[in-house]
Amino acid sequence: MIRLGGSLGTAALAIILQLAIRASVPGATGNLRQAATLHTPELSAQLTAAFTQTFWWAAGLAALSLLPVLCLPRRSKASTG
Repeated sequence: MIRLGGSLGTAALAIILQLAIRASVPGATGNLRQAATLHTPELSAQLTAAFTQTFWWAAGLAALSLLPVLCLPRRSKASTG
């Protein structure tokens, strides 16, 4: 499950980054190398916005993954000792 989750999470974040680049950089197709060849004055701010958006998606998914942990039963002190 860990390997599958890691692979799917990485693929999902790569797609989110591609979509964010496409939305933030006019004329870009989502490819970072292609976007870097545009050489506009606003390019660094646009790519920063795309990476920032992807970071917040990653942070949100990490926070969401903590919710099931809160539902786990706690061990009582009598069963640990």
